[in-house]
Amino acid sequence: MQSLIWNIFFSSFFILCIKWTQKNERTDVVTVGAINYIVAAIWGFRAYRESSPSDQVLYAIWSGSALGTCYFVAFFFLIYAVHWVGASNSAAVSRLSLVIPVAAGILLWGEHLNGYQSMGIVVAFVSLFLVGHSSRRTQTSEPKNDQGKSQNEMTTLLPTKNAPNDQGPWWLIWFVLLTFFVICGCSRLTQQACNQMCDSAKDYPTFLFAAFVAAGIPSLCVLIFRRNPISRWELVAGVLLGLSNIFQSHYILQSLDAFPGNSAFVFTVTSTGGLVLTTGVAVLLMKERINWQSGIGIALASASIFLLRMSTPN
Repeated sequence: MQSLIWNIFFSSFFILCIKWTQKNERTDVVTVGAINYIVAAIWGFRAYRESSPSDQVLYAIWSGSALGTCYFVAFFFLIYAVHWVGASNSAAVSRLSLVIPVAAGILLWGEHLNGYQSMGIVVAFVSLFLVGHSSRRTQTSEPKNDQGKSQNEMTTLLPTKNAPNDQGPWWLIWFVLLTFFVICGCSRLTQQACNQMCDSAKDYPTFLFAAFVAAGIPSLCVLIFRRNPISRWELVAGVLLGLSNIFQSHYILQSLDAFPGNSAFVFTVTSTGGLVLTTGVAVLLMKERINWQSGIGIALASASIFLLRMSTPN
């Protein structure tokens, strides 16, 4: 269970760090995100040098490259999702994407669910739907300027230092959220594919290295193209984000190894657990406000974790 807990922690930290970066006037979220993937690629190279790949290493390379591509593209959708609907609801959309790897595990790899797991997953889907269904913008207790605009609306976003002053049209919000949902699900599916087709002890370092090289190269191009000076705060935030990124990927792979043939259990526990942690920190420390749907959904997510914990495989 330790690997599950660590994945929950680092995946939640990733979203919350992006939220903090957007609120901090001294940091540019795009610069921080680019540094994050470059740092992760450097760290992944260190692990790769010490590994001894198996005969299935090609599967690790292509699945890792697919994961890195998903990471890079999803980051930009996450920026807008956090800005428009808050960290709590963005986490809900991300966690709900577990539908994709769970369905793949059943349809492609013949996985089975027991009674407790089935009940826990149903409760998790209901909880995540309730939280994600809240389309009202998450309100935050942020100071207002003379025109009544929050400071968060004036912080860093794409592609300059000026954030949009409203939510944007409803169809664009839904496009961003649905695309983010699909990309997150595909990233989980690449991790699941690596676990199914590769030798975990030998090929995971190659998988992670390929993933973060695929995300790091375009990130370096972004830094060069934008030509913005990198501040000390951006460097620190980027390094912390990069370490959390590679650790969350490392621990989800360890979790899939610890519960072979039970990816539904792994993805549901990490999804619901991450939702509860992200929402708790966002509400208590970052002063996000959630509506009644989100509150009920988070309570159901806690119940789902309890059910899934009771059914932990031997």
